[in-house]
Amino acid sequence: MSKRVRFNLVATVLALGVFGIAQSPGAQSIDGAALYAQDCASCHGPLATSSKLGRTATQIQNAINSLTAMSGLKSLTTAQIQAIAAALAPDATPPTVTVFSIPAASNSLTVAITAFTATDNVGVTGYMVTESATPPSASASGWSSSAPSSYTFTSAGAKTLSAWAKDAAGNVSNSASAQVTITLSTPPPQPPPQPGAVDLTNWLGQWLKMTIKYDGYSFGNSNSGGSSEDPASSESDGVSGMGQDHENVGVYLKITSWDPNQGVLQGELYQQDLNSGQWVRDPLSLYFVAGSSTDFLCWSQVNGDVTTGFVARIQGKEKGGVLNSATFKTLGGYYLDSTQGTSSSPSASLAGGLSMSGNLVRGSKVPVPK
Repeated sequence: MSKRVRFNLVATVLALGVFGIAQSPGAQSIDGAALYAQDCASCHGPLATSSKLGRTATQIQNAINSLTAMSGLKSLTTAQIQAIAAALAPDATPPTVTVFSIPAASNSLTVAITAFTATDNVGVTGYMVTESATPPSASASGWSSSAPSSYTFTSAGAKTLSAWAKDAAGNVSNSASAQVTITLSTPPPQPPPQPGAVDLTNWLGQWLKMTIKYDGYSFGNSNSGGSSEDPASSESDGVSGMGQDHENVGVYLKITSWDPNQGVLQGELYQQDLNSGQWVRDPLSLYFVAGSSTDFLCWSQVNGDVTTGFVARIQGKEKGGVLNSATFKTLGGYYLDSTQGTSSSPSASLAGGLSMSGNLVRGSKVPVPK
């Protein structure tokens, strides 16, 4: 055989192999999806959403023979047309979730998805994770075009998470599931706010009508050289009448200033002298302990001929940013008179329990001279 004949034979064999004309049907599989993308997609759209899905080989051949726009495809072989028809056949194969994993334990409601992959005969178009084992519909909300990286639960405990995939034909995969146990740590208690973080200026200029009660005992009677616990008069004298029983005497507290740096509400306590009828004013400092601008604890101690101290809770209600009601109530209090005695024991000292309560009143209702 001459070199010319051998050359022509090799060229012919190569040409036949490239165009798939003389190969036997089983010699090489024909990629119908690739042929569609090359020859059909420009007119009929991508394969997954093609307007010609479900067309048979006969229908495709008839269209090539009869439509001028498709005459350029007459070079396709019967086997190639059959491969395109096979690619256009309705996709009834759902995707498969091949890998899905999450941590076995978590101390957060948001759990990482460490792996999520899926495959499909045509292509995966959607991913979803749910707490339900019921398959979601292909049109349900919540599908994403890529695998999510985390999932947030609404409560702690033992949880099961299911992973799903779908394709363009609306086929939804079976689920792959994984379990996680969520244990939330108890947050530490928050410290009380610092005085500077609370604004008590809404109390400035407010009046409270107060009731003050005493329960006293005498001790250290030097006349007898011993001590006793006999009840002392609840009407013993004190600074500005602090030893009196004020249950039926008008006592008013006015809040005059607020020092946010020191956390002190300054007030003035007005009491009426029973003998002269004159009003007596004594300063009263309320030291902020903890709480909010409308509900807080405070303490106070006044040192003098009569030493008094207490812890109180003050609560108020606002409307339109203005206090319209409030209460004042001591949670514990005491008084101590170490310099004055009783008429029967001039050198005796007095001590006892103190309670104070009050309610917000309008300034116009306060009888204290302005």
